[in-house]
Amino acid sequence: MVIEVEREIIEHILPAPLKPIDGENRIVVYLATAEAVTPIGVYQHCGIEVPCEFEGKLGGCVVYQGVSTEAALCSGREIWGFPKKLITAEFKQDGARFAGYAERERSKLISVTAQWDPEKTVEGPTLFPRLLVRVIPRGDKPGIDMRKVFYVKSELTIKESLCGDVQLDLGGTVRDTWYKLAPKKILGAIYAKLDLVLPYGEEVG
Repeated sequence: MVIEVEREIIEHILPAPLKPIDGENRIVVYLATAEAVTPIGVYQHCGIEVPCEFEGKLGGCVVYQGVSTEAALCSGREIWGFPKKLITAEFKQDGARFAGYAERERSKLISVTAQWDPEKTVEGPTLFPRLLVRVIPRGDKPGIDMRKVFYVKSELTIKESLCGDVQLDLGGTVRDTWYKLAPKKILGAIYAKLDLVLPYGEEVG
């Protein structure tokens, strides 16, 4: 789902040292199934993706992400720094209609109902390559032991896509405040069936 938010929200949710892109206030909120991930297996995931820049490099940062298995959580978080947490999710594609939700700690993070329309187009922001911030806290006292920025040139092949209107509800918990995104405008939903290869990244900061 593509939504517009205030710039102040983007500045707040982007991890330092990443910066917002001037004039870009669109972000993406999504639900997905990863069907054939080697060697992790099938899992569901949800997230919030924000276009950003770092020292002249443009890309997209996944600022929140939930996954349904521990294997998916550990691989993405420990290698690249994806901010993954465990969630449960359920969604269904029935012809031209999609409905689903993701929840954490018995609270809905996101609920979606979309109706696909072959006449509708929705333009989302540029979110690839990925810009990710990997942070490791100190073990001896409060503070950060390591903070690195990785530039990950993912290989993305879109096989099928549809657009449509969407009803979007954002919730959350005390620690997962998706509701604070407060969309100014919901531009629509995009359904995409794709192949994604996530290689090792380049350390750029």
